[in-house]
Amino acid sequence: MIKKLLLILSCLPFISLAQQTYVPDDNFENYLEANGMGDGITLNNYVYTSAIDTATNLDVSNQSISDLTGIEGFYSLEYLYCYSNQLTSIDITQNIFLEELACDDNNLSSLDVTQNIFLNYLDCTSNNLSSLDVAQNDSLYALYCSNNQLTTLDVSNNIFLAGLNCANNLLSSIDVSQNNRLHWFPCHDNFLTTIDVSNNFDLHTFMCYNNLLTSLDLTNNFYLEYLGCSGNQISSINFPFFSQIIDLVCHNNNLTSLDLSNHSELSLLVCGNNNLELLDLSSNINLTSLWCENNQLSFLNVTNGNNTNLTHFSAQNNPSLSCINVDSPNYSSLNWISIDPQHYFSDNCPPASIEDHNTRKETFKVIDILGREVIEKRNTLLFYIYDDGTVEKRIVIE
Repeated sequence: MIKKLLLILSCLPFISLAQQTYVPDDNFENYLEANGMGDGITLNNYVYTSAIDTATNLDVSNQSISDLTGIEGFYSLEYLYCYSNQLTSIDITQNIFLEELACDDNNLSSLDVTQNIFLNYLDCTSNNLSSLDVAQNDSLYALYCSNNQLTTLDVSNNIFLAGLNCANNLLSSIDVSQNNRLHWFPCHDNFLTTIDVSNNFDLHTFMCYNNLLTSLDLTNNFYLEYLGCSGNQISSINFPFFSQIIDLVCHNNNLTSLDLSNHSELSLLVCGNNNLELLDLSSNINLTSLWCENNQLSFLNVTNGNNTNLTHFSAQNNPSLSCINVDSPNYSSLNWISIDPQHYFSDNCPPASIEDHNTRKETFKVIDILGREVIEKRNTLLFYIYDDGTVEKRIVIE
């Protein structure tokens, strides 16, 4: 606050000399005149500088403005909303006290925010940006830059970021290892081959679908509630031993196994179009929707004691599956019709379906009850995470 005050006082002599500010865009000028920030003369391309230089908030969204020249006269501006216009450029280098900028849904090809060191909220979604430098904006807590043409994005200095939406760009990589406050992270529809979210302990929403990912390690993301990772090439997902995940959308991948036994909050599961052979959902008592079509299932167990809440069930195109374990065969037969001709429901399917799937697996990592990776030790409760995504709780007693 003191820093802001000193800057304002040092520039007051220069402000007082400027009697008028040039505003060439008719729609911008009309807005200012209509809202008491003009000079009383319509369409003369000028407004009184004294009418705008103390304004802290300006909302000119949806005004068909194509040129925001004159914005430099708003010297004290802290909040600028100019979204849904026809802007191709914007110069906010003189608006050094700006805290929030929403310039989304325009035609901007460049955006310079290097002078806006107090900026904490930036929404530049749906423009034509090919680059964006936010290294000087270390107060940013929200950055929304989706639907642009960004090929790189450096957020290593933005340690306070809680929300980052960089979806629908041309990114092949992004480093969020310094953003341990990240809460909401859509990065879908890019060209990402890997993504490391091991330092993002507070992550709640993670949308990384339609990339080129081959694996996901989420063992440190204990608070994750919404995961969308469909349309990748993922063969394994390593979840935390306990999680709060509610929605899991992982269809159109290369998954062969999916262990959800410790995720009791799960409500939505979309895992179709994979290579799953076994799916045991008996621990998922809050499940309301299941899509598991187009897999290689030979075993499916949904006896969770709450099948009446499962309002959508689809298991079509699983030719190796015959018996499906359920709470009530009669209820399931009447309400779940998206199945193959050879499928039938039972509360006592043959156990041989499970035994056929005993395969060798390798230890991926060992963690303690706090999620920290540790070496194997005796007389301590540890969780063994395997390369197929399964987790085993173990105590080796000396």
